[in-house]
Amino acid sequence: MTSAAPDLPDFRALNLAVFERHPLPHVFWQPRFEPWYWLRKRNGDLPAAYADMTLPGLYDHCRASMRTVDYYTGQPSPLTRDFDPEVRIERTETPTRQRVVYHTPHGPLTEEHELTQDHTW
Repeated sequence: MTSAAPDLPDFRALNLAVFERHPLPHVFWQPRFEPWYWLRKRNGDLPAAYADMTLPGLYDHCRASMRTVDYYTGQPSPLTRDFDPEVRIERTETPTRQRVVYHTPHGPLTEEHELTQDHTW
């Protein structure tokens, strides 16, 4: 059983409360602005009201919580993959596609990725 959460004045406190397993007073809003923001930023067509905002600043402006997804925040990925020494991994990449073939004792497994407009795989 968890104890009651302290007063939650901001989204930082809400985020910490989640990880501390405290109950929250309302739904924790975490929209996914990242693809929209980075595409607009790269294309130079962010609305004027947001043009000088960082991505965290946009979240603060909207009173929303930013997801801590590694490919948008620069945080280390929370996922790691370890393979048996028998698995041989073959990678090929072009500027817009990635292909990984895992040669396993039970046959090959293929993973393919395409670069999206917001430059994520």
